[in-house]
Amino acid sequence: MSFFGDILFVGHQHSDLYLLLQSSISFPQVYCELAHPYFAEPDTHLILNDDHLGNRILDAGTLPKIIEYLTSVDQVDKCFIESYSNVTKSKTLMQTLRNRFNTKIAITRGEEVTLFEREQLPIIRKNVVAFIQTWMDLCPEDFDHNLNQDLRELEIEIMVHNRYVAYFAEKLPIPRVVLPQLAPPIIKSNSELSPTVISILEFDPQEIASQLTLIDSELFCSIKRSECLGKHWLKENRKEEAPNIDLIVDRFKQFSNWVGHQILQYEEPEDRIRVYEKMIDIAYECLNLSNFHGVFSVACGLELACIHRLRRTQEAVSEEHKRRHSVIKEYLSRDLGFKTFRTAHKNLKPPCVPYIGLYLTDLTFIEEGSPQYIIRDDLKLINVDKLYKFSKVIDDLHEKQQQPQYNLQIHPELRALLLNIHVDVGQEEMYQRSLELEPRQKRDKP
Repeated sequence: MSFFGDILFVGHQHSDLYLLLQSSISFPQVYCELAHPYFAEPDTHLILNDDHLGNRILDAGTLPKIIEYLTSVDQVDKCFIESYSNVTKSKTLMQTLRNRFNTKIAITRGEEVTLFEREQLPIIRKNVVAFIQTWMDLCPEDFDHNLNQDLRELEIEIMVHNRYVAYFAEKLPIPRVVLPQLAPPIIKSNSELSPTVISILEFDPQEIASQLTLIDSELFCSIKRSECLGKHWLKENRKEEAPNIDLIVDRFKQFSNWVGHQILQYEEPEDRIRVYEKMIDIAYECLNLSNFHGVFSVACGLELACIHRLRRTQEAVSEEHKRRHSVIKEYLSRDLGFKTFRTAHKNLKPPCVPYIGLYLTDLTFIEEGSPQYIIRDDLKLINVDKLYKFSKVIDDLHEKQQQPQYNLQIHPELRALLLNIHVDVGQEEMYQRSLELEPRQKRDKP
């Protein structure tokens, strides 16, 4: 039984090539003295420390030395895979793995070479394959056409070296490398569902919150791991580098502005009060659905300067709505770094929609608070500890994405209305409108 014989690789259609190589390639019993230079780096190119339990922890190193270390153990390091793109390109990582797969030793004694080939090299190669398998599972979007070509070339290399890994056929588990699945498309409004003249606020707050939650959940689950690194969502090319984060952030702003705009549309105080209360009800229903992203989007609309100053409107809402609004505002409190919200977020039960702003805040803090590289003896080492911190945040986000989803019925008409929300009026115009509805009094600050 061939160790790699049962592995399904990208390019597995070349089975004839496999048989040809297996039958025609002969292997030398002794390698030449020249070792592969890429993995001839000294141990000083790697920094390991002990955690509080005495376990060895990878802190920093050069990329070749990191890969050498990670493929010397059987357990794949998911943390590094999740965050590697913050320090290197996928093409470079793949080439480093291929170099590791083809590593050689700088000795000439045949018995030592044979021992290395039979007992160490097969494990290294198995671990390289397992590393790539995990990489494909975690980051399928990394495997574009160019990277798939590298995989096909690696497959041939695996075929060539098949004789040396066959020894471990019955001792080691066989990983499976499969074609990555395409990510689901970004949510878009359905052109077939043309919004009618009916207003969103004519629907029940619970129904509005349900449809908003379904949309927010789809948007949240569309975010890819690679978008979470390098603060791509803040850059000019964010629509290319972080399209899903850009979309969910843009919709958040649009919905918050829509909340304020709706309240300011009405001349009569009674109508403004009614709409203000309805917005509180929508946020409260989102809270009941554990949709914290929806809660924040509505609550931030109520905190806009043009709405926050409407004291007479706020004072006139019912006591029940004041109580509900107070509960909602507790989660928005910035005291102790959003302690109330972080506690609630940590204890979220599925299904839920976390507030994306919390993740982006933490990722930004890590990016700006730790150096990308550690300088040691004039050598620039990758700060792996920083990558692990990124991975911890991304892991939590991914875990929330994989949880059971909402069992809510889609309301096509209301969904279409919510997907087509757009406010063209700017904040200055909205503030002027607010002043027209409730002119400044002496106690008001300009």
